[in-house]
Amino acid sequence: MKNASMNNRIIGFISIVVVTASVFAADSLDIRLVAELELEPLRGVAVHAGHIFAFAKSPKLYSIDPGTGAAITIIDSISWTGSTIPAHTDLGGRWISCANGYAFLADWTSGVHAIDISDPTDLVDAGGVSISGQVRSVFPFGDTLFVAANTG
Repeated sequence: MKNASMNNRIIGFISIVVVTASVFAADSLDIRLVAELELEPLRGVAVHAGHIFAFAKSPKLYSIDPGTGAAITIIDSISWTGSTIPAHTDLGGRWISCANGYAFLADWTSGVHAIDISDPTDLVDAGGVSISGQVRSVFPFGDTLFVAANTG
């Protein structure tokens, strides 16, 4: 019994060492800037169904086709109604998550907002819900949306 327990500990340690070694071997990753979009400051990006969705501080959501190489293009954008984020403010803690054809945005002082992204060329404001406190992040999981806020 003791030998089995000791073997499990050794295997667990070796697994941790292998994962750690692969994380710290980042030199082997091919990370480089392929293209840059000249947009207003962005607060978050997410990928859904082969498209990039970028949440800007205006508040605006951009649908971006990554294309190949430097051929990335904005295919649609939307400013949503009911947001209280002042234009061109520099507030942190906003977030975007995508699931099931929707982008869920942490709208800082206004709560959570949803944009229908099922057709990336035609973004549609799906509305939102007000939450007290400063909403910092949202994460969809199944039919539940988890929201992190400063207070409330």
